[in-house]
Amino acid sequence: RSTSASSTSRLARLTEPPAVDGEKAWHVILLVLTLFGVASLTIVLLGPLVLDPPPPSLVRAKPLLLGVALAAVLGLILEWKVIH
Repeated sequence: RSTSASSTSRLARLTEPPAVDGEKAWHVILLVLTLFGVASLTIVLLGPLVLDPPPPSLVRAKPLLLGVALAAVLGLILEWKVIH
């Protein structure tokens, strides 16, 4: 019975959601923001080179994509200057 009880408690620990504190959440948000920022810059910079002429949707989305990239840069600056 003690083996069954220890197996049950071990299973309960494995199925519990991990505790997420504020710092971990911030780092996940920063990682996602940075990845989206890099993807946005890639689309803005390489899109016109690959697509001739660029589609109207890319031209319309350019300010949004640049805004995401700027937010990523600001998030990284905030991380290095304020958080750490």
